[in-house]
Amino acid sequence: MTVPWLQPEQYEAVLAALALLVILAMLLERALAVIFEWSVLRDWLKEKRLRVPIALVASYVICVWGEFDVFSVVFAKAGGYSGAFSFGTFATAAVIAGGSKGAILLFQGVLGFGREAVKARIAAKSSNPAKTDE
Repeated sequence: MTVPWLQPEQYEAVLAALALLVILAMLLERALAVIFEWSVLRDWLKEKRLRVPIALVASYVICVWGEFDVFSVVFAKAGGYSGAFSFGTFATAAVIAGGSKGAILLFQGVLGFGREAVKARIAAKSSNPAKTDE
């Protein structure tokens, strides 16, 4: 799968950003589990429906503090960060707040990094040896 706006030298940066996205989602999910699963707060947070807003605010603070905007990396903006009040920063925070399952699903389903997609690409390359990526 080739993405029209990505140059071959950008793929490494995009993969690194997506890996960081998954890692941050897992870390935040586990860190918030301490609060969300604590019996003293669990029922109250569920009743007030505060779990999602807390996760979103926490991930947004992390994205702003770390100047992390995965969309700026994917679309190759200079510096890889578009600012605290950009759509990219908010959307990145939303993916992180969604948890590791959603971030991993982004890798596998949407971007085609699942096992079946990789096998299909390898099979396609091996059936057409004249075409190389060099």
